[in-house]
Amino acid sequence: MTLVVAKIIKDDIQIISDTKITDIYLGTEHPLKGQLKTIILTPFITLSFSGNPEYAKDILKLFYSGKILNIQTLLIKCLEKNKESKDQTHFLICSYTQNIPSIFKISNYQIEQNLKNAWIGDKIGFNKYQEYYHTSESIPDFERMENAFNSVIKNNAIETIGDFTIRVQNETDSITNSIKFFNYQINRINLFGPYEFESNDNVVIIKAATANKGGYGISFLRSLNPQIPAFAIFFNVGKFGLLFFPLKYYSNGKIYKNLKNGEEFAFKIKSEIGFDVQGLIPDENNSLYKNFVTIQPF
Repeated sequence: MTLVVAKIIKDDIQIISDTKITDIYLGTEHPLKGQLKTIILTPFITLSFSGNPEYAKDILKLFYSGKILNIQTLLIKCLEKNKESKDQTHFLICSYTQNIPSIFKISNYQIEQNLKNAWIGDKIGFNKYQEYYHTSESIPDFERMENAFNSVIKNNAIETIGDFTIRVQNETDSITNSIKFFNYQINRINLFGPYEFESNDNVVIIKAATANKGGYGISFLRSLNPQIPAFAIFFNVGKFGLLFFPLKYYSNGKIYKNLKNGEEFAFKIKSEIGFDVQGLIPDENNSLYKNFVTIQPF
């Protein structure tokens, strides 16, 4: 199934979801065939789903073809798909209206509104998430959410939840620093390791282990333009990337192979899709992350 959790704290909101797809007949799909479960439709509206992706894809087709023009229509269409799926596909819609956040849940043949917390997906997984959340250290709530969600991802006993954590949170515009909008989050990266030490001329360099020693590293990137939401993952050891661009691919990802590094992947996205990309990418020593953007200085 999946797991999506959303929470409002004061006027801020965060949505966290996984990307795993589990076929009821064939079992778990390959991680690279996973799907984006939280789609930023506009800077002020997100759509999350659990269950059969085809019903969510129907909603996205309607939206991107201009047949859903406001949140009221979006809610009605999601309710129709919930009924059509016989309550097997559920939706969360998060929105901002004049900087006021809202969460709507569509499940059990009804629309719930005015929610401060909501979830959809695997109940066992959510119960485990709650356990991790309430027993974690006293840290900011949004960071606690992410830590608890990552613990669920790492729990291999929950077969329907896994692969990659996608986090959406509000930011404020850089011009007036007052308008809140949704964006995919790329900070707090911890998918990097294990480490090995290399000594050269009395200088010790910390590097990620190579592939044959179980090394891994993942770079997260996103569109620099909030009006064109996109999220990408680059796999440093495998030299390939996965782009989620809902406007073109709906909830599916597109795989790019045989890339030298995350920077090449970022420029590949820019040249092919047409928007600039920002992200956190390992440096040339593969020892720490650096901020990177495809906009080049004059």
